[in-house]
Amino acid sequence: MHYKPIDKMAIPKPGQEVFISWMLMIIIVGLIALSLNNLYNQVAVLPSFLWLIMIVSILVFGSVEQGAWAFLTNILGAFAFEHFLEIAETDVNLRKLCFGFRIIGIRVIQKSLDLKNVKMLQWSPGQATSIAGKDMNDWSVVIWFGHDNHTYENSQKAQLNPDQDLYILGPARAKEITEVLGHEILAFIHRAGINMVQGKDEFTFVNQGNI
Repeated sequence: MHYKPIDKMAIPKPGQEVFISWMLMIIIVGLIALSLNNLYNQVAVLPSFLWLIMIVSILVFGSVEQGAWAFLTNILGAFAFEHFLEIAETDVNLRKLCFGFRIIGIRVIQKSLDLKNVKMLQWSPGQATSIAGKDMNDWSVVIWFGHDNHTYENSQKAQLNPDQDLYILGPARAKEITEVLGHEILAFIHRAGINMVQGKDEFTFVNQGNI
């Protein structure tokens, strides 16, 4: 199906996180190369073999748990500085909400869903705040949507809304910064023709249908 982008907004991705991801990848690839060399030369065979088995197990488990495409794009997204949220129109005039990034000049869509399936937009603190009992500046913006036949990608979602799935946008940051991003996304969705009104609190907005 052909997608025609009609609106787009940037989603922040801290450069420090991307840099750390690249450094970790270089280390992991280096260790894989070293392990393969060790096996070839019959040196430190057991630890090298166990390291490779662990890496393969992670790749297989991740692909089975999330789906191959979701797992691959989640990994690639960690190395991309440019992330975005996009409204696109299909060749049958169906509007999609797309989550994606651009890496080495290639535009990648991690996930797309029917715009009408957006159920709720909210921002809230994360686990660090819950554990510490005080605000730990780990607020994130979350979009909840009816999953229909979508593959589940988050094992925790059913605890809150069993008929919905979720997508977390942007890094965990201070409440004030996250609130600005939340309102920017709210305005973005509103421009696409979806009427989001305040829900149970000032951090929650629910879909009231087309404008």
